[in-house]
Amino acid sequence: MSANTLVNEVLLPTLQSLTTCPNWPAIRQPAPSIRRQIYHLSLDSQNFSAAYHHANLLSTTPLLNIHPEPFHPLKTVAIFTTASLLALVAAQEGNVEYLKRTWELLKLSWGLCRATRGETSDFAKRIAAKRAQVEQDLSMGGEEMRQWLRNNS
Repeated sequence: MSANTLVNEVLLPTLQSLTTCPNWPAIRQPAPSIRRQIYHLSLDSQNFSAAYHHANLLSTTPLLNIHPEPFHPLKTVAIFTTASLLALVAAQEGNVEYLKRTWELLKLSWGLCRATRGETSDFAKRIAAKRAQVEQDLSMGGEEMRQWLRNNS
């Protein structure tokens, strides 16, 4: 069975039936695991929009709070992954609003990373590099974008 067939004929219908059931909270397994599997299969098939969609849902409340600790390292990874995918989708679509949201997610992941891994870890360096790239992309958008960056830094 191909990845697309597995996603479209098995995983998405299963996830749909779980997430539309009022007695099945979004954080109850196997829904988060199915969403994570769809995310990975979407990445493998280079369906970045679908991968972003599922990563975004996994990195927002209540799914992000599957790990209730305020600075759980997996939260940082989930948010950074979502930001990276959104940056890719923003570049493909030329969408400035997506780029702004990417910046916000990177700011959040930087704060979490500082609390869990410190500022000098390899992961912190990856976040800092991505932030610098997004900041440069936003600053090329003119004075309005530079002002937005100053207000949101």
